[in-house]
Amino acid sequence: MIRDAQAANEEISPNSFEVQRLQEALPNYFDADGNFQLEKFQTMLKEQEVELSRESYELGFLGKSYAQLLTSAQTETVIVPNTAHNQDKRNADSHNVYITGDNLDALKHLSKSYRGKIKCIYIDPPYNTGKDDFAYVDSFDFTPKDLEELIGVSHEEALHILDLHGKASHSAWLTFMLPRLVLARNLLSNDGVIFISIDGNELSNLQLLLDSDVFGEQNRLGTIVWKNATDNNPSRVAEEHEYIVVFAKDERVVEEVWRSPESAIKDMLVAKGEELIEKYGETDRLQAEYSAWLRAHRQEMGELDNYKYIDQEGIYQGSRSVHNPGKEGYRYDVIHPETGKPTTQPMMGYRFPESTMRELLDQEKIIFGADENKIVELKVYAHEYAVKLPSVINLDSRTGANEVRELFGGVKVFTNPKPVSLLTQLLSFVAKDGDTVLDFFSGSSSTAHAVMALNARDGANRRMITVQIAEPITDKNDTGRNALAQGFSTIDEIGRKRIELAADKIAQDTGASIDYGFKHYTLVTPEQDEIDRLESFNPGEGLFNIDPLERLNFEDAPAKTVMLTTWAVHDGYGLTPEVKQVELDGYTLDVVGSSAYIIDGGFTPKDVIALIRLIESDQLHINHLAYFNTALSFVVLTELKQALNQVSTGKIHVEARW
Repeated sequence: MIRDAQAANEEISPNSFEVQRLQEALPNYFDADGNFQLEKFQTMLKEQEVELSRESYELGFLGKSYAQLLTSAQTETVIVPNTAHNQDKRNADSHNVYITGDNLDALKHLSKSYRGKIKCIYIDPPYNTGKDDFAYVDSFDFTPKDLEELIGVSHEEALHILDLHGKASHSAWLTFMLPRLVLARNLLSNDGVIFISIDGNELSNLQLLLDSDVFGEQNRLGTIVWKNATDNNPSRVAEEHEYIVVFAKDERVVEEVWRSPESAIKDMLVAKGEELIEKYGETDRLQAEYSAWLRAHRQEMGELDNYKYIDQEGIYQGSRSVHNPGKEGYRYDVIHPETGKPTTQPMMGYRFPESTMRELLDQEKIIFGADENKIVELKVYAHEYAVKLPSVINLDSRTGANEVRELFGGVKVFTNPKPVSLLTQLLSFVAKDGDTVLDFFSGSSSTAHAVMALNARDGANRRMITVQIAEPITDKNDTGRNALAQGFSTIDEIGRKRIELAADKIAQDTGASIDYGFKHYTLVTPEQDEIDRLESFNPGEGLFNIDPLERLNFEDAPAKTVMLTTWAVHDGYGLTPEVKQVELDGYTLDVVGSSAYIIDGGFTPKDVIALIRLIESDQLHINHLAYFNTALSFVVLTELKQALNQVSTGKIHVEARW
């Protein structure tokens, strides 16, 4: 298929992707030659009384036509399974996926099998802050002349576009993001939603790009402000937040009201509290009756099972949110009301100043232990529990760093990972049982961690697809040096290890029976000379026993397995299909769904007879057969096509692939 992709890429134009979408959506407005019948389309609009607007806006930037060209280009990579990892007991039956490779290539592979099937996408792309966190690169090798011909630009503009490589300008960032966002939209289900983390440097450009070129302004659901820090440095405006931009594939079919799974539990707790308060008032039986009820219903409580107490204001829990989650916090004494002694302080101090603590004490919002040895807790009522996705989220970003550090034995191996609780909060409103979540800028794999945590919490079976390029780790800072010392050489290695460590911890903490594994694949571009040798291979020279794929070499899997995996994804069967091996007359035929694959050599006329016998006897049901172009001799191929044309079970489409 690599040679097929190379040939197709020689004929693409910047609008090839959009024209294909138009042909799929409105096939009746194209003639036999593929020309769009504009007059017929305009007549339909008039008949339906659809008003045409001449007002529009778009975001223009150097490299936009090039970005559209990249969207249309086919990937020239193959999918290499990590055979040893994928056969491991935890991973063998897993439907979770981790892809190592350029996410642009990954999205193009995924579009063949997962188009319209992804319920939720979360991405945390490079922010382009100007601090070496982003520099535009891609894997395409276009010359100025290529761009002049393919996208119709001048020689000078072609040079400027190619000069974007290695740059961190706004245009370079937008050129990088546009094809990935367009392909991501294609993967979303009609009721799917995407969350994109970003800071102020590219927020306005990102929103305009999404409005005008990807989703449409009508599908913008909102922008969340994530207050994640306290900036005490002298400045004009303190930077204490980031943003999460939220868009729908089609807001008309997205749920009108989002409610988290805990909404019904909260309602039940609030109602029970009101019932008990009315019945028992301020008597000693109030807490005893509630405790008895909670013991009987604990399995139903989910994340709210810590709401153990009740007073005249309702049911509440003691929260450790008085603790400072990161570096040294505020230090002061909080006196125990019974012993008159200072209570034990949190290890990193309090997260808010003494004046705030005094206000909380006056409001009776602080919970004390039996004596001063217990750290105080904050009283949080069930009716305060957030069941809507708020436009402002207060969560210290250091929480994410602490989570990863804890998993890796107290060592910091990754910079600025997103907190799991932030992602579970987002995902819980959108991703339900059976849904697939995609993160194609996965970094430390916080999203994968969050999906497992959610599944363990509510028993659902959300699936995850995670993509991360094998970005080398450098020794420029302590974090990089720590990671190198731990034996990691690329970011994806950290991400995969984090998933394994998080799975172990979740299993130990919860005992939940969920999918803790993942299948691992790497995207590889075969060497051009290997492709050229395959193209010149003549299967007739060695009769029936030469394997053309022995010329292809991959580190983690045999060439046949690589091609079968790549072809199955191309044909819509996904990355975790069931592969059946059908024995013919000495040749083993791979069958996935209703497709059969002849990839390696050795297929003989006797195998043709055996194949037809299985089809005619109703033991094998296929409607598609793909063969590697050099796997069959001319004689065998002729016999195979003639035999398949004569089967009584219906037409079987036969195609050659490189």
